[in-house]
Amino acid sequence: MSLPTKKWLRWFVSAAADLDDIVEHIAKDKPTAALRFAHKIKTRVELLRLFPYVGARCAEHPRVRYLVHVQYMVTVHSFRSRILSFGRFA
Repeated sequence: MSLPTKKWLRWFVSAAADLDDIVEHIAKDKPTAALRFAHKIKTRVELLRLFPYVGARCAEHPRVRYLVHVQYMVTVHSFRSRILSFGRFA
């Protein structure tokens, strides 16, 4: 069995800004928790980079996959290897 080929992911500016905003908000009260949160999200993104089909497929857009972490969702366009969005859902 061979290791997965290295792929790349590029964050949309808005997705990266959303993550930064959320981490800054958490850090106001709990700086250590903010660092842990950022690390966990980046670990999930790395999982998508290595295994692009691990995420659930979006019903409306078959080339978009997503992973959920607690109440946050990372969406990735699997064909273009781009992180489309990162944000909180209700």
